[in-house]
Amino acid sequence: MKKGLLSLLAVALTIVSCQNYDDQFAELTGLVNTLSTEVKGLSQVQSDLTTLSATVNGLATASSIAGISTAQTDLSSGLSVAQAAITALSAQLLTVASAEDLADITTALSDVQDDVDKLLQSGSTVNQPITISNTANLEYASELIASGAEDPKVLVNGAVLVDTTTLTASETILANAIVSKIKSVIGNVSFTAAAPLTATGLAFVNGNYSVSGSDMDDAILANVTGDVTIAEGDGGAIDYSTISSIGGDVFIALADANSATTVDFNGATVGGSMTINGSAPGVLDFPLALSIDLGTVSFISLDAASANSIESGQTGTVASLTIDAQNGG
Repeated sequence: MKKGLLSLLAVALTIVSCQNYDDQFAELTGLVNTLSTEVKGLSQVQSDLTTLSATVNGLATASSIAGISTAQTDLSSGLSVAQAAITALSAQLLTVASAEDLADITTALSDVQDDVDKLLQSGSTVNQPITISNTANLEYASELIASGAEDPKVLVNGAVLVDTTTLTASETILANAIVSKIKSVIGNVSFTAAAPLTATGLAFVNGNYSVSGSDMDDAILANVTGDVTIAEGDGGAIDYSTISSIGGDVFIALADANSATTVDFNGATVGGSMTINGSAPGVLDFPLALSIDLGTVSFISLDAASANSIESGQTGTVASLTIDAQNGG
């Protein structure tokens, strides 16, 4: 692509030296439009490659963390092949010199995407959304995801919504058993429960992750590509230190922020900002928190009246940053 850009520039300079200015302008406009199209094409391929890479790497990490059954060996091997192909394509993008080079990479990327789609059709994948909120859809979910002790964990290729607030005690036990078998989700995940859901196998969410009513049992959750929304409502710690990557923003309910004694995103690389509901993005107030670690989340002000420890790995530039720690944090 660099060679192509230089060629276009050389032609443009040659045109400027000619005398027919109307023709010059028309031809130069055409060259600029061609250049713009090529740059947009390159940017789109880079974006598509980044998105696919995040999905494949997240799935591979989830398989590694959650453990791979015999039935999932093909999925793991296929993901390794896809990772290698993505790495090679990423390297090729750095040396694109023509539209033909870019077209070849686009075709190869499409082939990798097709291979990943086929992997998601494997026996260890549930290729539809999972909803558990009443007796009927709980029974249906139990047919899609076996929850016995020896049954394998699965990847859900679709959104997962679980709300146990209207289920009976025995139904809640079954719902927890089903949730414990989910290791990866290609879609949004929403958990609502008065007591922690047993999401002990969940390691990767390729979408948004939302929890309400309780701090969920999700200790191995490592990657969320979208937003994380927290409305636990149980006071105490807001602890997401097990998450290594959040692609989007973090939203925290006002009641949780006001009652949190610990806020811990230690080790988390957060792509966006943190917002406490009712406040502007990046304007934070944790009045009772004794220790606060915000990971790399972006913020512009922090009130921490009780804190004796404050950590932030925020990078980049903000117009202003205010931290009010009256307790000397």
